[in-house]
Amino acid sequence: MTIDKSALKALAEACKDALPLRYMESPKGTLSIRNDYGIVFGVHQNRSFPKIMKSNKLYADLVLAASPATILSLLAEIHSLECRLEVSEDTLGVIRGCLKAAEGDIDQLKAENESLKRERADWQAECQKERRK
Repeated sequence: MTIDKSALKALAEACKDALPLRYMESPKGTLSIRNDYGIVFGVHQNRSFPKIMKSNKLYADLVLAASPATILSLLAEIHSLECRLEVSEDTLGVIRGCLKAAEGDIDQLKAENESLKRERADWQAECQKERRK
């Protein structure tokens, strides 16, 4: 799922100075989300369908929780985490480069070590020949 963060940010920015939303229940039991200017959303509360009623209430709770300030804060946090991830990936690239260089050095040192072992064995064999003489 992709999120158009720019569009979401533009919407949140456009609404950030608007009056906050709140619940209002009428004497008849209807539930609305409103601000001081009037009803913004009506929440379907048909008591004959309790599952739908509960689902609609939960969705209305989400609408109230997702205030422009909350959306802008979440987008800022996402941006911060994305920046950190980019830095981490750059750092990881440097570490991988160092590891490759180290692997090359290790291979070279192993080859040198094998060569020195052969030279030592040859030298020891020569020394033993000299002692026998």
